Amino acid sequence: MPAALPLILAVHAPTAAQVAKQLARESHRCSGKLTLTGDGVGAVRVGASVAAVRRACHIPVRKLKKGEAAPPPGLLRIKIGTTPLLAEIMGGHVWRVIVDGGALRTLDKLGVDSPLSAVLATPGARASETEGVVYAANAANCGISFALDYRPQRGEDRDSWTADTLSRLPSDTKVDRVMMSGCKAG
Repeated sequence: MPAALPLILAVHAPTAAQVAKQLARESHRCSGKLTLTGDGVGAVRVGASVAAVRRACHIPVRKLKKGEAAPPPGLLRIKIGTTPLLAEIMGGHVWRVIVDGGALRTLDKLGVDSPLSAVLATPGARASETEGVVYAANAANCGISFALDYRPQRGEDRDSWTADTLSRLPSDTKVDRVMMSGCKAG
């Protein structure tokens, strides 16, 4: 009798296609428009309440294993399609949205793994450095910062990065992370 139990479970277990279809339905609910903007992507928008994001997106609640630390408060891990997002929460609302990988792009096709040259090709390029990470931004993507995979060398820290100094970085420099913090036009 016990040998029949795995067979029964296998017969009633969802197929890989059924699981993929369900995940596609769930991520579509969350996704909305799949274009990165300065205000976020899909239902994950700067200023949205955590409750609204939870209603729109499938965010699994995972039980902690014995001895496992709880995730830091103020972070919400979300997946849109196959792309993982991180929403930073402040006061019950999304404060910033971070993309570390995947195929999500801006209207001008910028995203993780885009070459720095593509970011600089748009007029109004700017640069900054915070805690050893160099960021590029441009006028076409208000509210978006593109963190680069280039790390300043010892003694290279600069107080004022410019588009010109960015253009002199190694030609293989690319976007490592996209951060959306809201576009405040005006």
